Amino acid sequence: MALGVCPKRKFVVSGSLGARPDIIVWDSDTMNIVARNKLGRNTRAVSSIRFSKDGKLFFCTDKHNDSNVYCFKADTAELLGQNKCGSDPVFDGEAGDTAFAVATKRGVYFFEYSGGSLDQKRGIFNGNPMAPQIVITYNSDTKTFFSGTSQGDLYEWQGNTCIKSAKVH
Repeated sequence: MALGVCPKRKFVVSGSLGARPDIIVWDSDTMNIVARNKLGRNTRAVSSIRFSKDGKLFFCTDKHNDSNVYCFKADTAELLGQNKCGSDPVFDGEAGDTAFAVATKRGVYFFEYSGGSLDQKRGIFNGNPMAPQIVITYNSDTKTFFSGTSQGDLYEWQGNTCIKSAKVH
């Protein structure tokens, strides 16, 4: 259902479909399984997987009614943190340096891993028009996330605050 590739190309992570979906970390050179874990009961499927920019962590989302977000240690698949995103399905997810952001019907949610927990902050539109977000990406140079709508609007996020929006399509 989902696949993520480490920025250093050392690991590949795959996520499956099922009542307790598998998370499998593969060595990209040998294709041997390095580590394995499972998501909780009734999570249905792994819907996205993204690595942190340093390749030490990976984040994933599921298809549970609560749209959970998870943070794992890349080389062991050890679960480091988990949090709920809400009842809206996650359309897209992207990792920054230590943060993970998801695009949903009600906006953007940001998750930060620190000290054993995965803290959630809702995106603040800051006077910019609120709209469902369907895609999200990260700019390593500016340390900002960008999200987009199906109507062709682009939003730039500094932390969890939208700093500008523009109609681009």
